[in-house]
Amino acid sequence: MIESYSSIIRLIMPPVDTKTRILDAAEQLFARNGFSATSLRTVIAAAGVNLASVHYHFGSKEGLIEAVFARRVGPLNERRLALLDQERARRRGRPVPVERIVFTLVYPVVELATGDQATSTRLMALFGRIHSEPDEGVRLLLFKQFDVVRTRYVEELARALPQLDRRELAIRFQFSVGAMAAAFADPARVSYFTQGLVAPEDKEQVAAYLVTFLSAGLSARPTRTAGSQKEKRAARSAGRN
Repeated sequence: MIESYSSIIRLIMPPVDTKTRILDAAEQLFARNGFSATSLRTVIAAAGVNLASVHYHFGSKEGLIEAVFARRVGPLNERRLALLDQERARRRGRPVPVERIVFTLVYPVVELATGDQATSTRLMALFGRIHSEPDEGVRLLLFKQFDVVRTRYVEELARALPQLDRRELAIRFQFSVGAMAAAFADPARVSYFTQGLVAPEDKEQVAAYLVTFLSAGLSARPTRTAGSQKEKRAARSAGRN
């Protein structure tokens, strides 16, 4: 009876292709055990494929990790850029307010986190692994996924905040991405530091606090650094000569 039921299920359900099986298995194992502790042999055993299949589709473990990131981060970033384009279209050439720029950066994470529970939990665990593991190579593979997003958002912030130079905008954006990662990828940290006042599973509420916080930080007055003061004095001196 069980065997015949399984046969019916196999007939009804479309077969999962080899590449997807490998990605699914790798994603689960990386999220649960970490990147360094997960070998390709473990992945192929979980996916029910051979080593040649992994090499054919991904080339190497590094290629597999990059593909896992691209599959999840790619759609997330596409959603961000689509929302940013919508905001720009509404403004008809005027700068998009900082809070709306930040909203387009943060909200797609909420959509993801409140979607399919198994996928979102695994993805948040995956991001948490990236921040907790010291493997710089793995982090660089993830950072590559944000190249276009980083460029677009810094450009948009430059239009909204013309008083800030590109160097300060770049570091403030990096701080923003770091805060967002900490807020969503490490629920235990949110719970601990708020002493339970904020429930990390309430992604909408966490996102609302985050948008307010990041918008204020990004919009703060320019930082007075030793370098900037030196440059101003040099400019004044040159003007007198």
